[in-house]
Amino acid sequence: LVAATDRTARVTAISDAWLLDVPAESIEKLAGRSPRLAKVLANYARARILNNVMHASGLFSRLTEDERRSLLPRFETRILASGERLIEGGAPNHSLFVVASGSVQVRDGDSIVAELSVGEGVGEQSLLSRKPAGFDVISEGPSVVLELERDRFDDLAVAHPGLLAEAYRLLVEREQKGHQARVHDAAELVI
Repeated sequence: LVAATDRTARVTAISDAWLLDVPAESIEKLAGRSPRLAKVLANYARARILNNVMHASGLFSRLTEDERRSLLPRFETRILASGERLIEGGAPNHSLFVVASGSVQVRDGDSIVAELSVGEGVGEQSLLSRKPAGFDVISEGPSVVLELERDRFDDLAVAHPGLLAEAYRLLVEREQKGHQARVHDAAELVI
């Protein structure tokens, strides 16, 4: 509702229940008239998104529940429109991003290198190497990403070495996949 994206899960009643169904339009009207309600809804949605991503993302798998909880306030939530560029290839990138809803494409020109969905991180290569980003990252549709800027990431890496270790593992894995893709493409050209 808050991010204007599709749901990422299904909710099923496991016993008899009474539900209150409030149409999105009504909530939007109420929030428009009450900034306090709008803030409460936004904070609740942000906390739910962050909590879900912390559990879905392998990036945070080495952290304890308490460590995950302590990370939540450090992320900024960004809502992306369809086609919006998150990272520009060849330009500096100063953040780690984690997809919270929707999906993003990693592109090399018009070629799609990868499609990333909920829980997957992007930007770690340029963040950790301190080199310009290798590819464009563009939202496929309305999406929500969580952003952790370099200074906050550096602070967290010192306090939570597991996060840094997992980010480096992801970096190596992506670099190997990129190298394998280049080798594969070159082999096809030789044939």
